Amino acid sequence: MSTPLNKIIFNEIEDRLSNVSTENGYATTFKRIERGATKPFKSHDLIAVNFWPSTLSNENDKYNRDNRSIQLFFQVQSKTMDEPFVDVCDRLGSDLVTGLNRSTTAPLVSDVESDDLGELVDNFIFNGYDYQVGEGQTPWCGILAKFTVVYSTTLNNMTV
Repeated sequence: MSTPLNKIIFNEIEDRLSNVSTENGYATTFKRIERGATKPFKSHDLIAVNFWPSTLSNENDKYNRDNRSIQLFFQVQSKTMDEPFVDVCDRLGSDLVTGLNRSTTAPLVSDVESDDLGELVDNFIFNGYDYQVGEGQTPWCGILAKFTVVYSTTLNNMTV
């Protein structure tokens, strides 16, 4: 059975996010990681990450290769605690970007960057994030980060 290329990329992303922890030198530990979850996180799940693709683009080049890009969104949420929510959000953003740029075999903040998802992609581009804050009985804050994954494959190939 063949595996869709996108699933392999998403698996690598999920594995990298699972290494974001204070033990590995990050400011936070991601307690829960979801792929395309539709239900909101509960307070006990936080700090949590949900990521999903929104668009897959494809262009054929003159060498009969498909050049693709996938737009990915990452929602990272935490409790606001007693700090300004923007400070918490910036820590979440830093941990997210750093964690995604460390390999699963070298996940420490101090390890060498691996910005091509272990040679799975041609480019993994951080496009920024929006701040989020929620009120009520259990206030939370977070970010909605945007990335672009760029890769190429043989013409009309969707699997490995």
